[in-house]
Amino acid sequence: PVLALSARFFSLISTDRAYVTGGSTHNELWAAPKELGHTVVAGAGGAGYEHVESCVLHNTMRLALKLLRASGGALRFAEFLERALLNGVLGTQRGSEPGAMLYFMPLGAGVSKAAPQAWRHSGWSTPYGDWWCCMGTGVEAFARLPELIFFQSPFRNDSAVTTLAASSSNEQPAWAGAGIRAGIPADEVTAALPAKKR
Repeated sequence: PVLALSARFFSLISTDRAYVTGGSTHNELWAAPKELGHTVVAGAGGAGYEHVESCVLHNTMRLALKLLRASGGALRFAEFLERALLNGVLGTQRGSEPGAMLYFMPLGAGVSKAAPQAWRHSGWSTPYGDWWCCMGTGVEAFARLPELIFFQSPFRNDSAVTTLAASSSNEQPAWAGAGIRAGIPADEVTAALPAKKR
């Protein structure tokens, strides 16, 4: 029953209550099903800035990863993880200013991540002056990036690339002998192609 309830909860927040990025909250709340469009229109409360609370997206990704493993590789969970990672997580840490994180990912037309709001949860944090919940989970989200690239089914003897991202490791995965390589060359994208015989 716990697995079924978890899958149901995931379905509720990742479909009819989600933005295309995978995020599902506006102004720290879940809206009624299919009622998010008005939140990106100028003039609505928090419109344009207070979308996709970082820690909610991160914890939804943790749930999706557990459901992916429990299901043996259900595609809907892998697709969600890739969409949320590329559109929600990677943009929440300011590369030019280490320690600066986003509480909310703004989605409104013509808005900037740099614009702080009155209650200071929107816009970039200061590296040493703020400590929101989303800063802690934001650090954790980046630390967990490697586990989102490859997936090995616990039920079958197969593996999948779940996120197209360049990666390398000093450790050999258990399935390395299967002849799988993945990479993103400059001129083309290749994924899960058989390695050349030597």
